[in-house]
Amino acid sequence: MHCKFCEKFDKSGKRNSFRNPGCGSIRLQEVKVHEASEQHVRSEAAELASVCAPNKLPIIEAVLKMEQNQKVHMRILFKIAFWLAQKGSPYTDFARIIELLQAIREPISDSYKNDKQAKCFISFIHKMMNQQVVADLEESEFFSVLCDGTTDVSTREQEIVYVRFLRHGRPQTQFITLKCVEKADAEHIKEALVEVFENDLRLSGDAIGWKSGLIGASFDGASVMMGHRNGVSITLRESVPHLISIHSSAHRLELAVKDTIKMVSYMSVFDEVLQAVFKHYKNSAKNFSELRQTTNALNCKLMRPVNLYGTRWLPHHERAVKSMEVSYQVYSTHLENTARSGNKEQKEKARSILKNL
Repeated sequence: MHCKFCEKFDKSGKRNSFRNPGCGSIRLQEVKVHEASEQHVRSEAAELASVCAPNKLPIIEAVLKMEQNQKVHMRILFKIAFWLAQKGSPYTDFARIIELLQAIREPISDSYKNDKQAKCFISFIHKMMNQQVVADLEESEFFSVLCDGTTDVSTREQEIVYVRFLRHGRPQTQFITLKCVEKADAEHIKEALVEVFENDLRLSGDAIGWKSGLIGASFDGASVMMGHRNGVSITLRESVPHLISIHSSAHRLELAVKDTIKMVSYMSVFDEVLQAVFKHYKNSAKNFSELRQTTNALNCKLMRPVNLYGTRWLPHHERAVKSMEVSYQVYSTHLENTARSGNKEQKEKARSILKNL
């Protein structure tokens, strides 16, 4: 028993017995399970899109039937959702912004005042933006992938994936997705990348798909990514023999700077001073309040002290140095006052920082 829709449209590469070689069971339960599967739902939607005139699709018909004021409200809701995603704000802010619009007499329905609707709008925006990337990749003969891993707030491993390609002769780098991986090893990361190519970018794995178009990959220097035996670059090369793997230049620059700091003793001391200044004001509301008062008295500009070790990339170090450069007079004046008039513990901390400042 075969599924005509899945045979025609399912290119996910996942196991689908109704596509190939066919399901040998005629039990109703097997059909119901397949009908609810992700592969069948996608294939059925693709079949509907292929046979319907564009203006006869359900979503298009619904939009065409909307009144003008409803269309205006939908545009506003999409813009709010896009703004939340762009600023990295939580979905729960979606309802608060709608409440603000209602307070200024913008008649938006209460049915949209929840974080689930925000997620829905953002998912539609993501799909539309990905469609543009897919169209650009179809025009470009080759592309490269950039990938790095991180652990999110729920302690799950996430891989961030970008693609780089030529658009009208100019290189473009586009964010594709964050892909959750079960385990941060080469096998699971490669599976995640293949799923991105075939599902998010809708590139098949055949001779005219991602295997022929993918020519480069850039990862950090971790052994799981660039290892010469079982790294992601090696496992990808088994499918793409012509793949050129590159150790990320940003990561190499970071490593070079760290090695340089270790070789120059003064730089290590300088980093310790920047971090000591950050902790001195971060951990004490009283110290920071006095720092602001000193700023007002001197009529100077204050840049908040920055955590030097908040991230591994150089821009964070640069912000910490910039903060010290701009607000050096304020820091030194306040620390000198603390060293003269503070309690015993405060005097010792202030003098310790001033000694190297």
